[in-house]
Amino acid sequence: MPEVKFGRKDEPSTFFEQSPDLIVVRTHGEIAPKRSPVATPYSAEVQDAKIVAEFPDAGVAVYRIPDKGGVDALATKKKALRALPEVRFAGGALTQMVSGEPVVYTENIFR
Repeated sequence: MPEVKFGRKDEPSTFFEQSPDLIVVRTHGEIAPKRSPVATPYSAEVQDAKIVAEFPDAGVAVYRIPDKGGVDALATKKKALRALPEVRFAGGALTQMVSGEPVVYTENIFR
């Protein structure tokens, strides 16, 4: 369980955990990944997912993947997304343990 201290070292830590159902996707373009009305390989991979957070200027979106394939569903989805030419990064997400909010840590998403 990752632990982070913000501020002074005597302040309480913030704890994170690996999410079992979130995936972070970053595309090569500056437009966040969207589900297109025209079917594409990318839209097919995220059609059953819910967008949890978006950073359009950086081409980043966080998706909640429904658990339809058991333990390997998230790993299978990441592998399929990574194989697509428009996808720069597809990986797991940490969540803040108290709030459950996703933490995006894919390169430098701010420009």
